[in-house]
Amino acid sequence: MIDVHHNSEAMARVLVQYIADPFKVRRLVKAEFQRAPNIDTIKALRARFERPAPAPINHTWEIDLHSERMKAANAAFLNAIERAGRQVVRP
Repeated sequence: MIDVHHNSEAMARVLVQYIADPFKVRRLVKAEFQRAPNIDTIKALRARFERPAPAPINHTWEIDLHSERMKAANAAFLNAIERAGRQVVRP
């Protein structure tokens, strides 16, 4: 791999894209170049490729908020119809 990667950090940059363990990345790079970036550097390279975990979804809050807004909107609509002189059947 020496002819593919021009230095040890370039090889580490490629390996961290699919190997999560920084010690394994360091070991593989050191086997090819006899020197390798330190663990902190490899962790920093890996941090560029990690995706954050998805945020938890709280369905009950959204449903409760939606239902409260709908109740308020329906009440306001029925009140407006009654003020206009129309007959309204309330649920």
